[in-house]
Amino acid sequence: MIIDYSKPLTAVQVEYLKKIFRQVSGYNSAGDCIPAKELHAYLETCGYYRTPAEVNVIVQYFEDHFGGVQPWKEALSCWTNCHSNSKLAASRVAVFDTSGDGFISVDEFGKVWPLLSANNPRLKEISFEEFVMQADTNGDGKVSIEECAVWIDRINSNSDSKLA
Repeated sequence: MIIDYSKPLTAVQVEYLKKIFRQVSGYNSAGDCIPAKELHAYLETCGYYRTPAEVNVIVQYFEDHFGGVQPWKEALSCWTNCHSNSKLAASRVAVFDTSGDGFISVDEFGKVWPLLSANNPRLKEISFEEFVMQADTNGDGKVSIEECAVWIDRINSNSDSKLA
């Protein structure tokens, strides 16, 4: 099956990706997860091509934050949002909103930024302070998950952005 990842996935495509996921070497049915080190092969089998450097960042993300595995729940979240950088960013940032307050702290930013920048070539290194200055649209000195998504959309649509 050929999947156009620039468009929202259909239920049939999601089931296909789940089937492949559960056939990955090292799949753990009890945890419904695969070893992070198998992501290269999984993504390639799914026809989702990224550079080795980009995949290495994704693998490191799961090594650091999910104990070296990628649960299907997280894979599903990524797949259902991969057609939109802002939706993907919001889903990843939401994972790190450990305080549950709906805002991105400096610590949360540091955890998720490498993954966001690996998945989006328009993003580059930026300090948390610069991020807040650019993304805080209501002037409260904080960036909500929604403001982050809007900010990423703005960067994607503005090739003159200093982050582009």
